[in-house]
Amino acid sequence: MGKDKNREVDHLKIKTIGFPRMHKEEGEKRDFTPSLFESLSAFKGVRIFLEKNYGSAMGFTEADYMAAHSGIEFVAHKEVYIKDMVIVLRAPIGEELDLMEPGAVLISMLHYDTRFSPQ
Repeated sequence: MGKDKNREVDHLKIKTIGFPRMHKEEGEKRDFTPSLFESLSAFKGVRIFLEKNYGSAMGFTEADYMAAHSGIEFVAHKEVYIKDMVIVLRAPIGEELDLMEPGAVLISMLHYDTRFSPQ
């Protein structure tokens, strides 16, 4: 069975994917590089949304991401969570999870506190 580089996803409910920046730590420098979005361009019918300034802490510009995937849209922090799927490296905080639509998919490394911290 050969690989089809122009995959159709009309049979899926996922039509939009949001990629928020991480804001937990000052100076956070972890976002996906443009090469990931070049790969995602093979999925026709899926719209990609990146939070404004995505990748900037690593030296990437919006133009770098647009060169990799011309269909990328840059949106505000809150808007990136109102998508069918949200992909973020670290677990979102409660207020960000509350922004997500019922039935949306979250893909994340769930970094929760594992040690007791006296208040």
